[in-house]
Amino acid sequence: MTSTVKHLRFWITLVVASTSFFIWTLGLLQSPLTRPEIERERLFVKKYLQDNAPDLLAEKALAEAYLKRYEDVRQDAYYGPNGPMGIYGAGEHYEQHGRREGRIFAPIHAPEDLAFEQQLAEAYWQRYPDIAASNVWGRGGTLGILGPRDYYTYYGRFLGHSWGLIDK
Repeated sequence: MTSTVKHLRFWITLVVASTSFFIWTLGLLQSPLTRPEIERERLFVKKYLQDNAPDLLAEKALAEAYLKRYEDVRQDAYYGPNGPMGIYGAGEHYEQHGRREGRIFAPIHAPEDLAFEQQLAEAYWQRYPDIAASNVWGRGGTLGILGPRDYYTYYGRFLGHSWGLIDK
C-alpha cells in the first residue's frame, strides 16, 4: 500500500470517529441523564395527553363502573385507581383478565326513579335468590339496588330471566 492510501484511511477514520464522538456527545448533553428536566417534561406531556384525551370521559365512566362492580380490582395495587396506570388500570385488567373471567366492562345504568328501582330490585331478588346472594348484584352487593338491573341487562335477559314487578 502506498503512503497516500494509508494517510487517506487515517483521515477517513479520524473524521468518522470524530463525527461519531460529536454526535454521541450531543445526545448525551440532550439526554435525561444530564438534564433531568427533560424527563420531567416528557412525563408532564404524557400525563397531559392522557388526561386530555378525547375519550377520557368515556374511559373514566367505564373504569368507574368496572371498579364499582369488582371490589377486588378496586383494591388491587396495580390495576386499581391508585395504581401506576390510574384510570386506565381497569380497562387493562379487563383486557388481560376480566374478559376471560366473564366480567363486564360496560356502564352502569341508573334510572331516575330510585324508589321504583328499589321495588324492581326486590322483585328480581325474590325471583332469583342466587342473584340476591351475589357480592356484586345482590342485596349486600357493591351495586346496591342497581345490581339486579345491571345483572339482567348483561346476563339475565340472555338466560331467560324475567324483569319487572311480581304479579300478585
